Amino acid sequence: MNQSETPISPAQRLAQRIINRLVDKNVLTKELALKTESKVADGKMQSSDWKLTFEKSLGLHKKP
Repeated sequence: MNQSETPISPAQRLAQRIINRLVDKNVLTKELALKTESKVADGKMQSSDWKLTFEKSLGLHKKP
C-alpha cells in the first residue's frame, strides 16, 4: 500500500457490499450508488433520503 491509499473502514466496506448488492439486483443505478455510498458509510442516510434515492433509481421521481 502506498501513501495515497487510505485503509478502508469496516463501515465503508459494509456500505460497499450493501450498495453493490442493490446495484446487482437493479434496485439502484450505478450513478446513484456512487452518490450515496459515502452517506451510507457515514450513517447520514435518513429514511426520506432512501425513499428519494429509490424513487429516482426506479424512475418514479419526476425530473423538472
